[in-house]
Amino acid sequence: MSTLDLENPDPSPGDALRDEAANLLTPRYGRPQREYRAMGKKVDLFFTRNDLGKPVRIYVEAKDYSRNLSRAEAVHIWADYQGIIEANRPATLLLVTREGLSADAQSYILDERPEMRHQTIWELENEALGLTEYVRHQRELFDQDGLSSYYVEGKARRANYGTNDTRELAEQAVELFGEIESWIASDETRPIAILGGYGAGKSSLARRLVAAQAERALRDPIARRPVLIPLGNLARFSTVEGLLGGMFSSDFPVQQGFQGRSFFELNRKGRMLIVLDGFDEMKHAMSWSDFRSQVHDLNRLTDGQAKVVLLGRPSAFTSTDEHFHVLRGVKRFGEGWRRLPDWPEFIEYDLDEFTAAERSQFFRGYLGYLVSRSPALGLDQAWIDARVDEVEKIAAIEPELFGKPVHAKILTDLASDPAVDLSRFAEGMTRWGLYQIFFSSLAEREADKEVRRPINEGQRITFLSEIAFWLWTKKGGATSFSASDIPDDLFEALAPGDSADLDSLKREYLTGSFLEKKSGDIYYFGHRSFAEFLVAERMVRHQPSEADQPVYSRLVRDGVLEFLRDAPDPDVYRGWLDTIDRPRGPLQLEYFAFLADRLGGADALRAELPSTSIWLQLLEIFGDHIELREVLTPKIVAAMRTDDNLLFFLLLSLLQIQASLSRMPKPECAKLIAGALIERLMSRAVYDETSRKAVVEPATDDARMLAHGVVAELANLHFDRAFSFRGKRLLDEKERRLRLADTDIGVHDSIQLLDLAEEFQLPYSDVLACLDVETRRFAQIYFGHAKDFRDIFTRQVKPASRKIAVPRN
Repeated sequence: MSTLDLENPDPSPGDALRDEAANLLTPRYGRPQREYRAMGKKVDLFFTRNDLGKPVRIYVEAKDYSRNLSRAEAVHIWADYQGIIEANRPATLLLVTREGLSADAQSYILDERPEMRHQTIWELENEALGLTEYVRHQRELFDQDGLSSYYVEGKARRANYGTNDTRELAEQAVELFGEIESWIASDETRPIAILGGYGAGKSSLARRLVAAQAERALRDPIARRPVLIPLGNLARFSTVEGLLGGMFSSDFPVQQGFQGRSFFELNRKGRMLIVLDGFDEMKHAMSWSDFRSQVHDLNRLTDGQAKVVLLGRPSAFTSTDEHFHVLRGVKRFGEGWRRLPDWPEFIEYDLDEFTAAERSQFFRGYLGYLVSRSPALGLDQAWIDARVDEVEKIAAIEPELFGKPVHAKILTDLASDPAVDLSRFAEGMTRWGLYQIFFSSLAEREADKEVRRPINEGQRITFLSEIAFWLWTKKGGATSFSASDIPDDLFEALAPGDSADLDSLKREYLTGSFLEKKSGDIYYFGHRSFAEFLVAERMVRHQPSEADQPVYSRLVRDGVLEFLRDAPDPDVYRGWLDTIDRPRGPLQLEYFAFLADRLGGADALRAELPSTSIWLQLLEIFGDHIELREVLTPKIVAAMRTDDNLLFFLLLSLLQIQASLSRMPKPECAKLIAGALIERLMSRAVYDETSRKAVVEPATDDARMLAHGVVAELANLHFDRAFSFRGKRLLDEKERRLRLADTDIGVHDSIQLLDLAEEFQLPYSDVLACLDVETRRFAQIYFGHAKDFRDIFTRQVKPASRKIAVPRN
């Protein structure tokens, strides 16, 4: 509800346009008087503004007709106000309509009535936001970098969900731009989500869509204004208002200042087309709860008659639950799904890769564009045709690789240089090989320039790798940066060339780095996959130290993971195992799964680990597939019977993750842990029936103390007895022990561990049911007379005696 709506709780049919105009004019002219009496005439709205110390009066007449106003009606309106205007000069009459004026009425106001103005409500809205210059800029997006000259319309398949919630793609691919155009013109208000892997053409489609809508909006004031929001920038702001405020105060400043409330109100009324590009970049380094919170904030853009298009990689979702939550607005509930209130359901499309015909069209268009930019080379159409034939033969060897637009683009970039011999690619290539050759070619081209020769191509690629690695480890995976933010120590290992100081060295590496440049000192990678490859390349070149192990573990995901899988020598990963037993920080389970995949399987990985490795014992529970799944819970609990407290607590982390994923009730999880604590102690104890006491060896003392501290005394509970399980004490001891070891085990998705930091009363019979038969029999005997573990002692081992030499006289 708008501001003036609150003062008009029972509006008449003609009030809506008046109140809407009041809301739009208030930021410029202040609060109006509504239904103001002037010389006996009831004026819809009356404003006064100060013009160099002199008040200027503005009278507003709102006509909410479903047709154009005629000249006769405009003449009649002026006749009603002429006396008021002449008596209160300087004054203006503003006529506000919904559908505009006839041509004769426009001429009358423009040519004959200088003190009368007219604007449609749409024109007022546009002026209130000040987006005209922004929309003009958006119209040029499709032409930037020649995109319009080689763009191939993307195809996509709509995702449908059956009665069993299985996601299935339509058999027939559709031209996505046309589909979206039809959706914009329709009454459908569900937002659209467009999913595609890296380099699939999502951002190019966003530019195509926004530019077309901008062209339409500049011709037709009623058309929606397009707003392109790069979600990778959201990490710098806590809310979508902050992101929009940054866009429209810094990148595209608006004259009147950005009005967040007006923006959301007009979007809700259907005046905008919002395009959200790169939700996977927004999620980078976020926990699921943070990501969910950010998406919930973005969902405010889908209210009312809004039209929203969301684009991103499906890899942003690490589970079906996350995908369904974000794009379908449902949350798992028992065996089914529960709809989330105020959460939209998206229409989903998956982008198709290039067909052979589309790939050929792209090669020809893009190569033609590149050649046109270098007329000095003297390359004609015959050369282009021959070069396209060469490129086509290479792409035909690996059609899947070059079905991705970004890969086709890289190959064409290489082909555009007449000096590049394409015959060396005749045997085919991998993604790794393609990117490696691409960067090598660019670096060689720079090194061939006289001014660049003091720094060779290898050093330039090393610089780019270090920049990418810094962005991924210190900047949350950003692809742009300020030159002033680059740490000085990044240049320490680089060749100085002939630079006299650090500033000139930075300048030389940046200007010869083939990074893209924005305004000021902002640089960026032209495509996210470029940075991902460079991060992977740097990891392959540098065997991880103990401190690097947790860093590498975090990085082995998404696009970096895809490139690491393609690295030419899998044996390099054997070297990564040299320091894996002494990591200075937590490792992710997916890291071990990746190493197993590259080394030939889980068995091969375990064979490479030392027999004393703590990870060897942990990984044995997974069998052939290193991934969490519900059937592993009994194996994790069984392994927790170890008397090694470090291993016990690492397994406890796994159990907490598994319990969260499977939605295990807290008391159930506490019961399993209590059973493991009792089992690991009593299975190693020797009981003396006479004294009714038990003894364990010194190696089991840690297990004894932990069981005694966590599984407290028995007490009566209804018709049974119960153990008091002290969850907080268990987690405090786990934190202390893992902090001393400086390690832990986790997963990439930052899943919230099941919180057991409370006290549970666990039925005696339920806990004992978790023990094996022999240990259960011992426990029944022991707890027949004892209430806790105080009668279990650790054997005291006397130190070996030694003779004292007596000196002879």
